[in-house]
Amino acid sequence: LCSSYCVQIGAYREPANAKLMLQQASLLDMPAFLHHSRRLVHVLVGPYADRARAGQIQTRLAGTGMHGFVRLFEDR
Repeated sequence: LCSSYCVQIGAYREPANAKLMLQQASLLDMPAFLHHSRRLVHVLVGPYADRARAGQIQTRLAGTGMHGFVRLFEDR
């Protein structure tokens, strides 16, 4: 189990909506990816080794109108 930090910029029931957000983040050269949970598809940017770096990216994303929050991400 490896823990890192990501910025979550969306969570959608419809995978197509998640893919649209993923494309928007990719246009900003952000390392975005999708993570599927039971009911939602999360759009995450990262991963980053520490919370401080993820916070910097969160601020940068907010400046483009993409609001999100820093969360711990565990890759299994």
